[in-house]
Amino acid sequence: MSSNKSWKDHERYVAKYFKTNRRVRGQDFGISDIEILANVADWLGWDKTNATIAVECKYSKKFTIHNLYQKLKHKRPFILKIGPYFIVDLEFFDMFFANAIAVNQDIMDSSMDIIEVDKKQPMYLDDYRTQAKKYADKEINPCLPISCLAKASCQTRLVSVHINDLELFMPKFNLEN
Repeated sequence: MSSNKSWKDHERYVAKYFKTNRRVRGQDFGISDIEILANVADWLGWDKTNATIAVECKYSKKFTIHNLYQKLKHKRPFILKIGPYFIVDLEFFDMFFANAIAVNQDIMDSSMDIIEVDKKQPMYLDDYRTQAKKYADKEINPCLPISCLAKASCQTRLVSVHINDLELFMPKFNLEN
């Protein structure tokens, strides 16, 4: 599979998870834009919100965060906390989101196990957050910037959420809008 097809497939997979379509830029790759803008109401079936999620999708053969996540993997869904980031398997991001956002629960009291590691986060997490945040900050409605990372040799797709972004998003998230 060519790398071009691989990253497009990753974007399509993530868009399908969020019940939306990947955003197509046409031939102008010089313009930076978010790959996926997901409407929370469409994604989770919550009809009383206008909140969105800006997803920066990345595909690489070299992501080190997947190696760490795979080493820690155990039977229950879990959250990896590394530096200022929560890392969650995309398969369980809806559970993470519902616990952290919808019920305004302290994430540390989540029904998911939290494994905190005393390591510095990979710098690419900051770079990808910046890209997603640049788009999220333009949105009129509350918008949570996240990154979704896929590694070529790994089936697991990981979502990266910065703690500050969650803290800013939670008070703006309103199921009554």
